[in-house]
Amino acid sequence: MAAGATAASGGSLEATLERKFRSVTNTMDSIQGLSTWCIDNKKYHSLIVRHWMKCLKKSDSSHRLNLLYLANDVIQNCKRKNAIVYRTAFAELLPDAFLLGDSKVHKSVERILTIWEERDVYSGALIAELKSILTKEDSPPAEQQQQQQTPVESKADLRSKVLAEFVPQALFDQLSKYKRSLEEVDLREKQLAAMRVDIFSTEALKKLKGDSMKSVFHGCCVVCSRSVRVELQKHFMCVGSWKRTFLFGFSNYLN
Repeated sequence: MAAGATAASGGSLEATLERKFRSVTNTMDSIQGLSTWCIDNKKYHSLIVRHWMKCLKKSDSSHRLNLLYLANDVIQNCKRKNAIVYRTAFAELLPDAFLLGDSKVHKSVERILTIWEERDVYSGALIAELKSILTKEDSPPAEQQQQQQTPVESKADLRSKVLAEFVPQALFDQLSKYKRSLEEVDLREKQLAAMRVDIFSTEALKKLKGDSMKSVFHGCCVVCSRSVRVELQKHFMCVGSWKRTFLFGFSNYLN
């Protein structure tokens, strides 16, 4: 009876996977939502990855790219969520998955490989094998290649770049670092105020001796240096946030 219940449960999960994999689109919300679901259900990672491959084989080139974007998101985010088993599970099937590739999506797939290589997601040997699979397919004649070249990236190229490179954790880390810097500057300023010393008066500073003198100067230096760093962090954070906001909005526009 237990075996029957397990089989029924497995069949139910496969039906759920079929529906989810079939309905995933090339938007961030869709890909990240399903990626999170897969990671949260890591105890079924083997079945999930096998069914991902099964769905990949039955899909057209456009939907295969959506499924590769999904795999990319799971592979890049599984480690920090204690689901690293996904990297191993996908690694075993990626060579076969890349053999199903279409020349129309090669550029987008190559971009994913570049990201994995830059971030040391997989070994150099596996990356080289996957790149080799992509380059084995016959290239179009030189005349046809020249006709296909365009001076600007297409919407599909820009969308694939956004989906492959976006890592929300980087923005969260930057915001946390900025918040900690603000808190430290505020603490040092309160400590200086509590000492009731005019740090701009040389006469007042001359009267200080020993640890008091060191504490005041240390506090001044920390406040000054931290204030500068906070302003710089605020500048770069604003630039980074603007860039990410732009990419989110632009990705939706591309759809």
